[in-house]
Amino acid sequence: ELLGKRAHDLLHYAMGDGSTVDEADSPLGRAYAEGDPLRGHEAVFWNQAGEAMPVECSVVPLNIGGKRDGTVVVFRNISDRKSADQMRWEMMHDGLTGAANKRHFNQALAQELGKRAENGGYSALLLIDLDRFSLIETQAGRALTDRLLADVVARLKERLRQDDVLARLEEDHFGLILSGVQLDNLASLADAAREQIGRISFPMYGKTQQLSATVGVAVLSSDTPSAEYALEQSRIACQTAKRRGGNQTQIQVSDADQRIARELDAGWITKLKEALHEDRFLLQTQPIVRAKENGNGELLFELLIRMLNRDGEQIAPSVFVPLAERVGMMDKIDLWVLGQALKHLKALKKSPEVCFTVNLSNVTVQDASSLRLIEEQIRASGVDPARIIFEVTETAEIASLHSARRFILTLKELGCRFALDDFGTGFSSISHLKHLPVDFVKLEGSLICDLQESDRDRTMVSAITSLAHSLGLQVIAEHVDSQGSLEWLKGCGVDYVQGHFLGEPQAMSETDFARSRAA
Repeated sequence: ELLGKRAHDLLHYAMGDGSTVDEADSPLGRAYAEGDPLRGHEAVFWNQAGEAMPVECSVVPLNIGGKRDGTVVVFRNISDRKSADQMRWEMMHDGLTGAANKRHFNQALAQELGKRAENGGYSALLLIDLDRFSLIETQAGRALTDRLLADVVARLKERLRQDDVLARLEEDHFGLILSGVQLDNLASLADAAREQIGRISFPMYGKTQQLSATVGVAVLSSDTPSAEYALEQSRIACQTAKRRGGNQTQIQVSDADQRIARELDAGWITKLKEALHEDRFLLQTQPIVRAKENGNGELLFELLIRMLNRDGEQIAPSVFVPLAERVGMMDKIDLWVLGQALKHLKALKKSPEVCFTVNLSNVTVQDASSLRLIEEQIRASGVDPARIIFEVTETAEIASLHSARRFILTLKELGCRFALDDFGTGFSSISHLKHLPVDFVKLEGSLICDLQESDRDRTMVSAITSLAHSLGLQVIAEHVDSQGSLEWLKGCGVDYVQGHFLGEPQAMSETDFARSRAA
């Protein structure tokens, strides 16, 4: 009171890494306010010169006549007890996981950019965001999520090289600097980090769940203007991948980084051509399940494409599809997928109720020559075109609604059906519904992932479902990950549901196409 400042601001405004402490999260502040005893709590004081002093804190309520009349707070300097090395380590590392903290990471990032400026070459900055983490904490508790955070660091450290740096930046966000990488191997390295996290399991909803993460990647080079720029590029990449449903990797190359883009493109043109020539693409299926039994005997399965590298390791579509679109290879891959779909449907002639949804890139949808080749493939196959449902992504990337409408109408006349994927991502959604004669809308994944926590998402899903039904369209909700979400979606009137909770992707050869598909 004499100084006109709160005790919290003077005494424990920052952690050992210098990051600000919220008063609500301060054990010392809570003990003082609530009158609870606290003994042996270690904290850090910072003086005006920015120097840290470790202290041990004790809080004892002062009771007079059975009534709380104040609080005794004692601080003891424990600098002598802490070795200089230990103090330095604690100032630069996260106490829970042992990973570097934000201060350490920012220093390491600046040093890495200095290396690239001096020596050339490339490094990578990965921003790793754990999927559904707040939901996991709500459902499974803080003790479990603390263990998961430590497990994430342990898993990622298994793949670290000497000059790589792993840091915990926020509650469920990690930063990873991969020093000295080859651009043509960058996607595989980033995806390998994500797959390490995917090996971590935990119990929730009475089942064993797998942890997943979304990874945004920025390339570091001598042209990278600043650490802040690199961090922003990785955030943009991560947000883009999150909007697509999460659990994927996105590499961000800005328009200013033309040299990097050219090198990335040149390597991927060769890789994609070789993969097509050597038959290193494969298809998996994931069931799209009727939310309620309605007498419709159709069984829907989405076809998911995977690419194999020369070592037989999978490369996720979130990695190679954007690159294939950029280098003009995606139309060839789309035609390969359609050819495989028709071949398998023909083999399933005794199961005419089985239908496949096939993803088409917006590049293919805009291309008249691709339309002609697709028509020819379907006519030559002898397969009922109604068994093919093409998924077109609902984004502003549908550059020409006129071309897309002509594409859809031509194939609908043949008997095919269409779904508008990732619906609800932007302001153009309603316009696309008006101009594109689709049969289904497939709700954007982020609307479903947070369904149990977000009133806004529930309102949006309900409104979109009502609008779609009024237009005679059916609604598919993907990324359904819990019984609670499933039951809410049923009550909302969604027609179909899809997600790991209902069925994991599996190889075409292992798929039971005859099994009942009602949720």
